[in-house]
Amino acid sequence: MMRFLSELRRRRVIRVAGLYAVGAWIATEVSATVLPLLQVPEKFVTGIVITLIALFPVAMILAWIYDVGPSGIKKTKDVAATEEAEGRPGMLFHILLLALAMLVFGYALFYFGQTRALQSIPRNSIAVLPFENLSSDASKDYFSDGVSEEILNLLAKVEGLNVAARTSSFALRDSNDDIKTIGDKLGVETVLEGSVRWSGDNDRVRITAQLIDASSGFHLWSENFDRDLKDIFAVQSEIAKAIVDNLRIKLGTDELNWVAPTADSAAYDAYLRGRQLLNQRRVKAVRESVDYFQRAVSRDPAFAPAWAAMAVAYLSLPSFSNEPIEELHAMAEDAAQRALVLSPELGEAHAVRAWLAQYKGEWSRAEFGYFAATSMDPNDVTTRVWYSGFLIATGKLARGQVQAELALELDDDNPLTQAAAATAAMALNENESCVAKAAAARELGFSNVVSALEGICLARLGRFDAASEALSLAHGPVIESNAIASLAAALPGAESLAAAAKTAMTDESEWRIGPWAIWLAATAGDADKAFAFLQQWFDKTGYFPLQLLWTPEAGIMRRDPRFLELMQEYGVSQLWRKELPDLCKADSDDPFSCQESAR
Repeated sequence: MMRFLSELRRRRVIRVAGLYAVGAWIATEVSATVLPLLQVPEKFVTGIVITLIALFPVAMILAWIYDVGPSGIKKTKDVAATEEAEGRPGMLFHILLLALAMLVFGYALFYFGQTRALQSIPRNSIAVLPFENLSSDASKDYFSDGVSEEILNLLAKVEGLNVAARTSSFALRDSNDDIKTIGDKLGVETVLEGSVRWSGDNDRVRITAQLIDASSGFHLWSENFDRDLKDIFAVQSEIAKAIVDNLRIKLGTDELNWVAPTADSAAYDAYLRGRQLLNQRRVKAVRESVDYFQRAVSRDPAFAPAWAAMAVAYLSLPSFSNEPIEELHAMAEDAAQRALVLSPELGEAHAVRAWLAQYKGEWSRAEFGYFAATSMDPNDVTTRVWYSGFLIATGKLARGQVQAELALELDDDNPLTQAAAATAAMALNENESCVAKAAAARELGFSNVVSALEGICLARLGRFDAASEALSLAHGPVIESNAIASLAAALPGAESLAAAAKTAMTDESEWRIGPWAIWLAATAGDADKAFAFLQQWFDKTGYFPLQLLWTPEAGIMRRDPRFLELMQEYGVSQLWRKELPDLCKADSDDPFSCQESAR
């Protein structure tokens, strides 16, 4: 070791290290003092420090190899040739020097990586955790959840404020993670948490709200609210407004303009209970939510959000049950119209009317409605799901998948978002993704259509036994034919999906024609039968199941002239003049031509 130190001194490495350290310190101090005065971003100062650290091993290596003298820069061995008898440093010296350089460079990379990780968290970002219900009555969870959701919804409307999705933050309800871990998981700077404690007679409540810095765990703001519960909405609005005002101060956000949707506490209480049930997306819960929404509007007929939520519930029921579709659609249309008369900027109601317009084949009206809905409420999951379906139905498969993935990011614990993502994956022939997302939707309680999607994608992958099992679970009003059952029976032992489809077609005379019968005929390669089934279905229902016509198996229909005639008759091709579908192009001879498979 003494020999190594002696060699460092002889080669003036220690001297250069000292001079470099002094120079680096001066450069750091000057840049940290002067650059902010010139309004240079702080990251430039950080970059200077990282650069100086990274260049240190380079300076040491150059000092080891070269020396500066009166005759210029020369290799050290030439300058000190007279000392050669003392022996030159061997490989050990070079290894030690390389290790030192690697250590310093590794630290610089680590420091830079940490800085990049911190910079990846958006500025002015917050997550609202579900407020804890401290009462012994679990049925009061709706109130604490309602307080949390109201605050989250208000914050989401603040321009420049990044708010973590409800499902992402609410998924951590029972987590034992500390605030820093939660902040890292959700990618936010601050976390809002709180609790609700009821008095013994249940007519007073204490709500505690705390704003916490996720990186340090320190409290930025905390306050207790002790209020009577004569008016639940008044209590929640006061709490939400106070918290938002404090966040505005801490985070520098713009002032909020918020109008209470109702002054009736009982109506708002019923609305909160209905929302909690609707969010579960299970048939019994959705039915019960309708009762609460009806109770809310009976107490306050001007309660627009309750009308809009009721419309969504009516429109959702056919996906979970065998209840009459047309009757539910009529009730959804009426509820959405009432909501928009009361509040024209209610995105949820626009989305309901857009979906119903799409169902009726009013494509331009549907497109405008979805655009309005996503503009007014970009964080509404249901709107994103429906918009995805609209885009896929009109042949915009890639854009449809984008909307489905956005919905999934907002709420991945929702069967509708998983089903939408599975539908997009199925149309794009992304079968592994289709299977995973369809299975997730089924496990979340959405077992009818997604079981068919799962089975078909499994069959494409050659897993015929698993496909048959999945198809046997398909049921519900949108699976009106037993064509799926015929396919399930034909798959085990089949050579291919197309071969199984041909076998299933032997039972065709016993089918009640539906969307899957159309798709199955196309899969079997019988375009005439597929178009005949399609016409029968349209004559019966008044709409075409267009999403299935963009699947790979329906390519035989897309290259048939009857497909374009259908698109023109149904009005879909009018939209193509603004933007072509993924699988079609404009021709000089014909208005459009569509491909059998993706480009």
